[in-house]
Amino acid sequence: MDAKFKLTPFLQCQIVEREYLLVGISTTTLFPNGFPTEAKKIQHQLLKRKEHVQAVKDDTILISPFLCNEVLATYFACFEVKESVPQPEDMLEIPLKKTKYAMITCTNKTISEGYERLFRWMHKVKLQQKLIGATQLEIFYLEDGEEEIKVELLIPV
Repeated sequence: MDAKFKLTPFLQCQIVEREYLLVGISTTTLFPNGFPTEAKKIQHQLLKRKEHVQAVKDDTILISPFLCNEVLATYFACFEVKESVPQPEDMLEIPLKKTKYAMITCTNKTISEGYERLFRWMHKVKLQQKLIGATQLEIFYLEDGEEEIKVELLIPV
């Protein structure tokens, strides 16, 4: 991890507002049994094909929206793109309109703790998760050769 990463305030909750135009691939699996194995598989598949995604803003940032219930989860591996342009046929373009999110920064090794802390904070400050018209996001800041990387968890509110 670089020095900038180490200075980031980890496990501190905040409200952010963001919008994205994403392109990527997805998988659907049983929940929770399929996690994190299937999520990692789909991310690795996208990274192997990153040269096929056009107009990528930053190929070191992998964004994973997901939808789940008590039985199934659909998990995406995406790159943010600068504009809507033709992409490979098996990839989806996902526009996410400007949304307010409860956010916490953690690492790929502390995701469970990050979610626990974020949901406790949301409960404490009386924030309700938005279930319709928005999706949760996991944002991975990839660094070559690093086992532990920065991750942002975003819950729509």
